[in-house]
Amino acid sequence: MSGGWNGTVGSSTGSRIFHIDDSTAALQNVAITGLMITRGNFLTGNGGALINNENLTLTDVVVSDSSVSHGNQYGDAYGGGIYNSGTITASNSTISGNSTTAGYAYGGGVYNTGTFISSGNTITGNSAIDQTSA
Repeated sequence: MSGGWNGTVGSSTGSRIFHIDDSTAALQNVAITGLMITRGNFLTGNGGALINNENLTLTDVVVSDSSVSHGNQYGDAYGGGIYNSGTITASNSTISGNSTTAGYAYGGGVYNTGTFISSGNTITGNSAIDQTSA
């Protein structure tokens, strides 16, 4: 991360930090700059720290140490740090130390079904741990 962050938002067990969706078909433009988003832990769904269904710009943002466990109604977990079905444009940001743990686990750092545009980011140390057995 080349710039500094100006603040931190965190959560305790069982809470996602941001759910970016206005529930309409029209896409909204949203920007987050200079923020550390940490310790999101969503127990029964997707996106431990952040879920996005809009046009989101992340600049100088850290998404860290967040998780999804137990997953959705099917036992699947998607996006320990970020679950994206909209558009994310991320620059000079860090996504690290996030995880998914479930029967089927996908996208420890980012699970993307939309568009993810990345420039100058660090994405490292994320994990997806399947708990299925043969």
